[in-house]
Amino acid sequence: MHPNWFVALHAATDDPLELPPLADGMRPLHPDDYHVTVAFFGALPADPTDRLAAMIEEMRRPPLEAVADRALLLPRPTHASVVALHLQGDALTDYIATWRDRLRAAVGLQPEARSVLPHMTVVRMTPTRDRNRIEQRLHWAAQLQRRLPLRFRLTSVGLYTWRERPLSHQPRYKATLCIAFD
Repeated sequence: MHPNWFVALHAATDDPLELPPLADGMRPLHPDDYHVTVAFFGALPADPTDRLAAMIEEMRRPPLEAVADRALLLPRPTHASVVALHLQGDALTDYIATWRDRLRAAVGLQPEARSVLPHMTVVRMTPTRDRNRIEQRLHWAAQLQRRLPLRFRLTSVGLYTWRERPLSHQPRYKATLCIAFD
């Protein structure tokens, strides 16, 4: 099985996000894994670090700021696999739109069909069709919503993949290349 790869902006905040008590089946991301995906590649047959290094270096810029303004159940509320925070900010949206398809083309992938939706996943879960569990998740997202807005700094851009067998208290992703913003 080939690991998934993606280019993302590392997200940090001075005010740690306090999650409500988790509903059944929810798994929080480690705070060191908070990121905003610029381009998702999925499974690739080989490490794309060498192919993308120069382009990721070009992506350097001053740090961005974005405000998490609402909680989202994605890909849709009735069949969600993640809870994410929507990130408001035209500069962030423009940055993703500028680089996403160029990065995908550099690894031989077609342009992304979906529109840009700047967001940061904070919880993963297995989708369900059970109405009670869906209602619990909707309620949980509403509780999280009450803890917003929250400001994040996007301080670097990197190429990420999975860590081999991380422990539950460790970050799941690792950067094979990371460029700090000026």
